[in-house]
Amino acid sequence: MPISKELRDICTNYGINHLIALSGFHLVVLSFIIYWIFYYPYSFFHQKYFPYRNKKYDLLIITIFLLFFYLLLTGIVPSLLRAFVMFCLGIFLLRSNIKIFSFETLFFTFLIVIALFPKYLFSLGFWFSIMAVFYIFLYIKYFTFKNKIFHLIFFNSWMFLIFNPIVHFYFPATSYVQFLSIIITIFFTIFYPFEIVAHIFDFAIYFDEYIRYFLEYKMYVYEVKTPFYFFIIFIIFSFLSIFYKKGFYILNVLMILFNLFLYLRF
Repeated sequence: MPISKELRDICTNYGINHLIALSGFHLVVLSFIIYWIFYYPYSFFHQKYFPYRNKKYDLLIITIFLLFFYLLLTGIVPSLLRAFVMFCLGIFLLRSNIKIFSFETLFFTFLIVIALFPKYLFSLGFWFSIMAVFYIFLYIKYFTFKNKIFHLIFFNSWMFLIFNPIVHFYFPATSYVQFLSIIITIFFTIFYPFEIVAHIFDFAIYFDEYIRYFLEYKMYVYEVKTPFYFFIIFIIFSFLSIFYKKGFYILNVLMILFNLFLYLRF
């Protein structure tokens, strides 16, 4: 069931719509849980009856089937379908010793999804999902940091800033509180699996008060829409960044200029 417009507006104001959307992160958490639930039971039968098989690959196939069932239960959400197709494609490429994290992989994922469901060409959620992975791949291509803590903070900060010109072309709602989405996104990796456990063992109710305060917090919201010409230029240099480092430098300059325009309101 889709969330209410009121809740969606709250998430937009916080800049955390990507967290409530069913997509790659949720699929990763579920696949991790499924994999380890079946790991030890399957290991027993594997060792006793068919030790010649690739245990990890078999477990991944089991995980794919259960994730496919989950995909059907959700009504085949576009962003989740993108993540599922990419997950399956990634396993196939890994099995064939082919590079997984590449723009070609993302392109083939796009083609497969559109071939199956042409209507998703008009799905904003699907395009947001594709573009999010696209910018993640750009980040991987150009940024390498040895310090993992700095890497974690910088990655989430950069993703927040680089996506703003695209988000604000469709959703002009702007708030300084949106900067909290950087911290919220980092802690959500812990919060989401914790909430799953909390609901399974029925103690999630103890955190309702804090969530209610978060949702009811009144913030100052104003509207800034990305100009059409800037949106087109930003998209062009995003794609040029795949091939040219100078294009990536210009893209980051555009990102900085837009965010100054977005948040420095006098």
